Amino acid sequence: MEWFSLCALSRTGRTCFFYWLRSEPFGQLARVASTRKEWGYHAPLDKEMHAALGIVLGKVTRTEDLYEDPTDPQGITATIYTLRVSRELRGKTPTLIKIRSENDSGRFWMDVGVEYLLFLSRDAHPGFYIVDSCGNSGIVSNRLPVLRQIEQSAP
Repeated sequence: MEWFSLCALSRTGRTCFFYWLRSEPFGQLARVASTRKEWGYHAPLDKEMHAALGIVLGKVTRTEDLYEDPTDPQGITATIYTLRVSRELRGKTPTLIKIRSENDSGRFWMDVGVEYLLFLSRDAHPGFYIVDSCGNSGIVSNRLPVLRQIEQSAP
């Protein structure tokens, strides 16, 4: 018997779905969901807190897809998210910030109108921040234990 697996990250970057297909006459498909903490790399909170330029709470107000590759005019190279910062937990940021998320396997998906806890780093493109998809950033309601740890730690 052989087992094959396929992993696809959800739009929030938090859940990885693994599919096993057993090669038998009719086959069998099973789905198991697991959090990123159990599969693959997950940045330790203390290290990410220390490395982050800023840690903020904020709501996405706008998205803009970028088409920067002239050889692939229909291909999205990155998405720019505009975020209204509601609270700075560490560091200083403007009220409105722009986060660039490359269209690759490290992409950090966000949705308009949703509030996020974000660990920010400077992007190579001036004026933009980036968020590590293997880190502790995420939808605030899903990251409450992380938020409590940040609030209880010394600045």
